[in-house]
Amino acid sequence: MNLKQVWWQELQALGKNSAILMTVFAGLLFYSVLYPLPYSQQVVTHMPVAVWDNDHSPLSREFIRRVESTPQVTVSAVVTSRQEADALMQQGEVHGLLVLPLHFERDVLLGKSPVVAVEGDASYFLIYSSIAEAIAKVSGTLGAQVKVTKELSQGTPYLGALSTALPLQSDTQALFNPTIGYVAYVVPAVFVLILHQTLLIAAGIQTAECKERTLGGERGYWLQASPWTVLVARGLVFVPLYLLAAMYYLGGCFEHYNIVRQANPWLLLLLCTLLFWTTYCFAVMLTFFMTRRETPTQAVLISSLPIVFTAGFVWPSMAIPWPILWLARTIPGVNGIELMVKYNQMGASLTEVGGPLWRLLAQAVVYTVLAWWVLRHSQALAANEKAASSKISAVKG
Repeated sequence: MNLKQVWWQELQALGKNSAILMTVFAGLLFYSVLYPLPYSQQVVTHMPVAVWDNDHSPLSREFIRRVESTPQVTVSAVVTSRQEADALMQQGEVHGLLVLPLHFERDVLLGKSPVVAVEGDASYFLIYSSIAEAIAKVSGTLGAQVKVTKELSQGTPYLGALSTALPLQSDTQALFNPTIGYVAYVVPAVFVLILHQTLLIAAGIQTAECKERTLGGERGYWLQASPWTVLVARGLVFVPLYLLAAMYYLGGCFEHYNIVRQANPWLLLLLCTLLFWTTYCFAVMLTFFMTRRETPTQAVLISSLPIVFTAGFVWPSMAIPWPILWLARTIPGVNGIELMVKYNQMGASLTEVGGPLWRLLAQAVVYTVLAWWVLRHSQALAANEKAASSKISAVKG
């Protein structure tokens, strides 16, 4: 069979395989909507907290009012004991506790630094950090205001009082994520991961199913052409399909979620082609260890979280032990995430993303050769089995 005939057979096989159709079409559409949905507000707002005011002074009440006015926090309960606060947190009615100490106002006016305690459920890191950030800002602002008022009462000019209270002023600019939102932080990397993982599943199922049917005695089209022809034909089915998916994910979805895009579209498409071909060959190579069509899905599901935590966007790459990092970078998706995020979201040049780019190029060559060998090995086993069966039939005859 020639390349065109095998390609047509591969396309028909894909159209008849419900597992692949669910993974490629329903799965990609489902994840593009479901995953960003909980984070559509970008930042945590109006988190309920309880307040335990031990001072009951005008300044402590002013502090509470200012905390209430921040967008991150809502004061939903006032408690008078530790037991009451703990009960509210255990019931999930509040996510944090603000404790103002006794003599809060007196210590502030005397120039001392009273300890304002902030407690919360740190298992929800975004919620905890937002509550702590809001209270820290209020504390800093109120403390500076008290210092300025004190300096003015002593006859210090306003500008002098202001410079004494605030000797340094910071101007914070958020690079690559202007809204400091969760969607802009995590979705670009996770969307590349979704494309990578679903392609591994789809190509793995297609190849493993052919192998399973061969072991069952079937002599299908995948045995009637050279391994190279089968490899290229199957790739010409999956890679263009995933280039269309990439246009939807990295184009339409990024536009909808207001995610920064700085890459040249044509060059980005070329990089996606490299990533998807490498991923496809990686999937074919892995089927050497698989004999059932269900195995690729199971293997990919197990590997998803390790890839997330070693790809460099959840946990810095320099903080990952080098043996683990080296092992993770043998997976095309880890290099693909680093490459796509730096090039598309951070505006890096190709020179600046040389590390992941060269690793992907090397993997494309190595995994293509190994994938060809796996298909050749499967065909050789089928040929040997057929020859053995013929000999047995001849002996019986």
